[in-house]
Amino acid sequence: MKDQMKIHFFYIVAILLAIIIILVTVRWYEIPNLIDYFNFALTLTSISLALLAIIYAFISNSTFAKNIFSLNEISIIIKKNAEELNLSTELLKSELVKIPKSLDSLEQKADSTLTHLNEIRNKALLQPDANEKITEGLSIDNIKKLLRHTSINGMKLLFILKYSYKYQKSFLLSKVLEDLKFSSWDYAYGFYIPLNGLGVFSYKEIREDNYFKWLINEVDKYLYENIEYELKELIAEVEYKSAFENFWKEIKEVEEYFINIPV
Repeated sequence: MKDQMKIHFFYIVAILLAIIIILVTVRWYEIPNLIDYFNFALTLTSISLALLAIIYAFISNSTFAKNIFSLNEISIIIKKNAEELNLSTELLKSELVKIPKSLDSLEQKADSTLTHLNEIRNKALLQPDANEKITEGLSIDNIKKLLRHTSINGMKLLFILKYSYKYQKSFLLSKVLEDLKFSSWDYAYGFYIPLNGLGVFSYKEIREDNYFKWLINEVDKYLYENIEYELKELIAEVEYKSAFENFWKEIKEVEEYFINIPV
C-alpha cells in the first residue's frame, strides 16, 4: 500500500510540474528578457542561500565549540570524582583492616571481664569474714577492677542497673535489651547473674502482665557514685578511643529510657 502511494505521489508531482512549465511557456513566452529575470532571481537566491549557509556554519561551529568545552569540563569533573572515589576506597580499605583489631580488643575485654568476675567470686567465697563478703558487697578495690576491666557492653549494663535504681523503675530485661538495641541476651544475662551473686546489686521480681520484671532495690554505693568517673579514666587509657565516641550518647539514651518508663 505504501509503495503504491509513493508511485501515485510521483506521478501527480510530475504531472503538476509539466502543467506549470506549459502554462509558464504559453503565458510568459512573449515577455522580453524573461530568461535574464530568471537568471537574476536565481543569482539572488544563490547568494542568499550562500549567506545562510555561512551564518549556519558559524552558528554550528560556535555551538560545537561550546559542546566541546562542556564535554571537556565534564571529563575533568568525572576524573576528579574518580580520584575521590579511589581515595575513599583506599580509606575504607584501611578502616576495614582496623575492624578485626578492634573486634579482637573488644573480645579480649569481654574475656577479661569474665575472668575478673570469676576471680572476685572465688575470693569472696574463700574469705567469708573479710570486707569482701557477698552479703556485704564487694570491696572498693574489686569494684574498681570490675569497672576498669569490663567491656563497653558491660558498662552499658551497669548503667542500666544504676538508672533503674535511681528512678526506681521496674523493667523487663528482654524488652530493655531489645529497645536499647543490645546485641546479646546471653551476654547480658551471664553478666548480671554473677554480679547479683556477688552482691553488687540486688533486685526483686514483680509480676506484671504475665511477666516477671526486675526492680533494682540495691546497688553498690561506690559503683553508683563513681561509674562515670571510672569510665572517663578508662577511656583516657585505652588505645582505641574511637570505640567510645558515641558511648556517652548511648548512656544518655539509657537514662532517658528509664525516665520515660511509666510508673
